[in-house]
This record gives sequence, structure tokens and C-alpha cells, in this order.
Amino acid sequence: MIPILLVISLTDIPIATVFTTGIAVTVSFLFAIARRKLTDYKRMRRIHKEVKEFNKSLMAARKEGNASKLQKLKRKEKQMKSLQLKMMTENFKSMLYLAPFMIVYFFLNQLFGPAIVAVSPIVISPIVWFGGDGIQLQFIHWYIISSFAFSSLTTKLLGVGMDA
Repeated sequence: MIPILLVISLTDIPIATVFTTGIAVTVSFLFAIARRKLTDYKRMRRIHKEVKEFNKSLMAARKEGNASKLQKLKRKEKQMKSLQLKMMTENFKSMLYLAPFMIVYFFLNQLFGPAIVAVSPIVISPIVWFGGDGIQLQFIHWYIISSFAFSSLTTKLLGVGMDA
């Protein structure tokens, strides 16, 4: 009996496809966990709701042409801008965790190089715009598609979105 040597290459389809998707899912979960740990979501949602209501009132006052209401809201505008700045600062905290992920991403991009990791059944126009043929997907293309597909799912699962 001759032993069969099975050689699996990380850059061959479907292993590369599953591996790249796994990396995208893992990064999405790790990033969402970091956001959950670093951000006070009760406060963020309260601020978001307050700013949204303010903007709605401001638009309504402009549409109605109500000068007294507009004047009142204009005085409150500075406070709302301050609250928006606090929200942006809170969101930025978790962005600091992106640096290690970027290092891993660049390493993996070098590993895969121009290898095709997935094949699309349809032409994906934006990929054509950036130098691909839209059907054969390199690591960067498949990683971005996988990230978009799973980031909203992980955001909802871990409750780290503004509407969660």
C-alpha cells in the first residue's frame, strides 16, 4: 500500500476562499468585541438620539420658516456639536485596534499575491474598475467582499451599532 501524500496549498481555491472568509469573520468579531469593550453604548445611543431629534427639529423649523424656533435651536447648536464630537471620540477609540489588523492584512496580501482565491458567478463592476476582471477575485477583492458581508452581521450580533 502506497501512502498518498495530500498537499494542501493555502493559495488554492476553495481553501483560500474559506481561509480568507475566516480571516474576515475573525477580524469583524475581534473589532466588534473591541468596540463593545471600549465604547459606552448606552451613552452613545442617548447622544445619537438627542442629536437626531435636534436635527429633525432644526429641519422642521427651517421648512416652516419659524424664526423664533430657529433662533432657539441655533443657541443649542453649539451644545449639539459638542455632543457629536464626543460621539466621534468614542468611535475613534476602537479604531486604534485596526493597526494590528492592518499589519496582518498586509502580510496576508503578500502571502497570496496575485493568486485567485475565489471565483464570482457574476461580474462585479467595482472590481473591474480597480484592475480585476470582476470574476476571478484576488485576496484583496474577496477579503473586502467577505468583510462587508460579515461586519454588519457581527455588529448586530454583538449589539455594537447605533440602532442595536
